Amino acid sequence: DHSGYLVTAATEMPLLSGIASLLAAVVMPAHPALPYDAGNCSALAPRMSAYVYSECARKLRFGSLGGGKGKGGLFATGRQRRWEAFKRHNCFHAMRPHAEAAMLRAADADAAVRAVQAESSCWSSVFTYPYLNTSIRFGEFSARAPSDAVRRERLVHPSLAWETWMCPATAAIDIGGFLGDTALPIAAVAGASGAVLSFEWNVISYMSVVLQAALNPSLRILPANVGVDARDRYDAKRLHRYVNVPAWVARELPAIVPHLSLIKIDVDDFNEAALESLLALPKVGAAAADARRRPVVKYEWYQRARNEGC
Repeated sequence: DHSGYLVTAATEMPLLSGIASLLAAVVMPAHPALPYDAGNCSALAPRMSAYVYSECARKLRFGSLGGGKGKGGLFATGRQRRWEAFKRHNCFHAMRPHAEAAMLRAADADAAVRAVQAESSCWSSVFTYPYLNTSIRFGEFSARAPSDAVRRERLVHPSLAWETWMCPATAAIDIGGFLGDTALPIAAVAGASGAVLSFEWNVISYMSVVLQAALNPSLRILPANVGVDARDRYDAKRLHRYVNVPAWVARELPAIVPHLSLIKIDVDDFNEAALESLLALPKVGAAAADARRRPVVKYEWYQRARNEGC
């Protein structure tokens, strides 16, 4: 019986009542020792935060990013200067809160998309699909699905059958959130009383996960812009945080642990580390005595593993 567990979790960790609070306080603390000038990034934010997470918008706003410097480059002087400053100060991460806040306060779906894709000549759209007993909205602004059929295969194809792997009103961990195309249908299965924690290290892909959360406020998709590894660490060069996900969840959101029913892993070269990290997941409550009460793990069979004969 998982009824009411989110009430317990909310007492312990009030962030489950709203994604904005979660983004601000738990999953998204400032990166330690960030080697960027926050003042420069803040000055650039109003001009760039709605364009930098879309490759199409970046090219239109700041020129051909492969054009280089000097006469042969396709940058306009002012645009090149802004773009070089942006990269020099590592502003992708500094601007993330601006884009998150704009998506979450958007009045409607179109405004949510425009928060990360303000270039009208670049393609973006929101699609609505019936799924189980509800409808889900999926937004695209950077990576476009090759066709509607492919999009449906990723989101709502009956063969996915997420409802056979997860119980309603429970929690799931989505390791490798990508565009939010698995977190969204999983959250639909979990329902308004459940939750999905989605971990995505690539800040551009992560923005898509935040967009799906903003477009589906009745579902609880809780994104985290961190990578996964067997141990917590920080990559100062790339400004990426990595966490041992089960240990992090047990430490920061312990009320969720007894109610996990699904863990999905799809992180390419880090699959093995992510799978190994599950050993850190505490066995609590009924799961301690009965293996059938432990979460299902769905795990990507990565190409390199197949090449190695696994």
